[in-house]
Amino acid sequence: QEQKREMAIQTGVLKESVAAAQNSANAAMQQIQMVKDKERARISVSVSDDEFEVSPAYSFDAILIEIANDGTTSAFNVRAKSEVFGQPSEDLPPMRAFIPLKVPSVIRANNDPTQAEVILVQDIDLTALDESTIPYFFHIGGVVEYEDVFGESHETTFRYRLQVNGVRQVPDSKSVKIRSWGGWKRCCSPEENHPT
Repeated sequence: QEQKREMAIQTGVLKESVAAAQNSANAAMQQIQMVKDKERARISVSVSDDEFEVSPAYSFDAILIEIANDGTTSAFNVRAKSEVFGQPSEDLPPMRAFIPLKVPSVIRANNDPTQAEVILVQDIDLTALDESTIPYFFHIGGVVEYEDVFGESHETTFRYRLQVNGVRQVPDSKSVKIRSWGGWKRCCSPEENHPT
């Protein structure tokens, strides 16, 4: 009986030691993760053209986006893909095949944002767009993938929508400026459009 009681005590002490060790390990992991979160890169994406130019004289036009690193260390092996298209609906359908963007492989922290061109390859009737009473929208969506200084992978997704207010002829040019109601606005799920 005494032996059983002694074994029970030792087992209890062992369990407490194991639990204490596990708690210490968990606390250490949390500390490490806090340091990583504080010291890593954080990529955000914005659209810089509230009014953009479209020309029927060219086979494509481009809209500028800005990719910024709001973190404390560099983002490495940066890859970006995006797409822009117009439609008479504010609802964003599933994005199609994203087009790779030309971006630097390293984006340093707190530098000026990196600009990238998202190509608009859609053929749009600009006259009808200006005269239409049906609301018309442009959508931009995409993803930026990168690795932080600790070698961990991250991705930032972004979705923006612009409601057209009409078009304005560019003097001495066949191009027009697309005017908007309040510029590009973030849309879709809350997990998107924030630095990650």
